Amino acid sequence: MTRRSAIQLGYALRRVLEDPSFGRRSVLNQAASAIALSFAIIGSAGFCVDQRATVRSREFTISVETDRPLSPVDQSARESCCRAYTVGTHRPASTGPHVSPPPATLVPTFMARRAVLITGASSGFGRALALEYASRGAHVALCARRADKLEAVATDVRSRGGEAVAIPFDVTDMAAVSRGVLHAATMLGGLDLVIANAGYGGMQDSAYLTFDDVAPVIDVNIRGAIATLISAIPIMRSRGRGQLVGVSSLAGARGMPDSAAYCASKAALSTFLESIRIDLNPLGVGVTDVQPGFMDTPMLEHATHWTPWRWPADKAARHVVRALDRSPAVIAFPWPLVAATRLAKLLPAAVYDRAMRASGQHAIRNDFPTGSSGSSNTDANPL
Repeated sequence: MTRRSAIQLGYALRRVLEDPSFGRRSVLNQAASAIALSFAIIGSAGFCVDQRATVRSREFTISVETDRPLSPVDQSARESCCRAYTVGTHRPASTGPHVSPPPATLVPTFMARRAVLITGASSGFGRALALEYASRGAHVALCARRADKLEAVATDVRSRGGEAVAIPFDVTDMAAVSRGVLHAATMLGGLDLVIANAGYGGMQDSAYLTFDDVAPVIDVNIRGAIATLISAIPIMRSRGRGQLVGVSSLAGARGMPDSAAYCASKAALSTFLESIRIDLNPLGVGVTDVQPGFMDTPMLEHATHWTPWRWPADKAARHVVRALDRSPAVIAFPWPLVAATRLAKLLPAAVYDRAMRASGQHAIRNDFPTGSSGSSNTDANPL
């Protein structure tokens, strides 16, 4: 809906609402008017979003046109954009400092050469994300504990056309996380996208739960993810752009049997991401909460319990990478499981508890001994 049509609809609704007979109309007619008003608001909001996107594109173009020193990544993106613009329009190439391609050409080319940091990149979903960004020609910093695994992934990234640097560290070591993120920014000339993907999963009946079962889940899924994101904030804030991504889970929506620590950790991460999104968006830094369902990761490799709508890791990575181009607040998938999760949130506690007990989910704890279902740099989303 355009701004003009939204304004026209607003005026029409104003005349309807100011009609003295409106209050005497039936409830059905009043409801219809309210729905129409909602569409008008949505149309106006859509126009504002479009305008904001246009302004952001212009701001980025202006930032490329300025004579400030550019990082190697930005300089490479600028030169590639200018070459693409020259070839596409059959204009002679210009060597001047103010060559500016149109936003439609600038954004995709820059996205293809962005500097990306991914934790938990040695296997599973993290590895799939790295390979997907490699196919776009990105410069990827691969972070995980296992240096040998990272080097293997780095080789795969380079074979896909990307550039990779392996930076091994444990996300439970806060000082190592800070050093690793800063080192990645130095190696790549800045950070455009940081994905806190490292995760730890474990299944245990709460009747036998100990703090030793909970501690590693909290350390990796909450402390490690938050440390990764916080370490990148000053880098992005100083540049006035960037995107922070945390991989939580649909399991954070409500508690599940045998998953008290895991569900709580993902709920905490989602709430943290929502809070920093409110604070950082005005500074040009986007924040996205990725909420996957079941994926083919090391944790579920030998699972015997029911995992509906289970996605291969490479399919999930393609979906997320495409969606991240729009910098949404939340990316949740697959949609049937998202719908089921949202419906479950509406159920009263008594109904939900009974349904969970009857679902046979307690069998999950027999699939994985405590503490063996994940590692501190292996994404392990049971949901």
